[in-house]
Amino acid sequence: MATKAKDGGSLLVSAVFSCILSLVIFFMMRFYAEWIATSQMHAIVIALIGALLFLLALATVSRSVILVFGNEFHAKFIPDIMACAALAAAAFGVVHRVCTITWILFGIVAVYVVNRIFNKFIEKASMPEGMSPCKSEKKKKKIKRQRI
Repeated sequence: MATKAKDGGSLLVSAVFSCILSLVIFFMMRFYAEWIATSQMHAIVIALIGALLFLLALATVSRSVILVFGNEFHAKFIPDIMACAALAAAAFGVVHRVCTITWILFGIVAVYVVNRIFNKFIEKASMPEGMSPCKSEKKKKKIKRQRI
């Protein structure tokens, strides 16, 4: 029971921390809205930083879902990722129109990269020490050949 409370506590801290950081990024974007409007390059740079806002919002939602429903639930494309994307697009629309368009590209790349990193992390965590993914694939093939 102590490990579940610890995990729940760290998930809560992570959710609150990512929520606060995403709000800080949004308010800073609103504060510098006039500076962003002076150049399209500024808008592109802010959209790149805004991809971080999207990832932090997604982390907040994902951690909250895990806290409420348990470890079996993870962020899904339709309810979680699309809701965070809509919120981020609305936030960028308030700041600058170019930010919204370029953010979509940066957001897609950011989600892809985070997904790849997460899958590699889960793959390594689920394997015993000293075993690499290539070795396990070879063993599976050998086992299949022996059974036939």
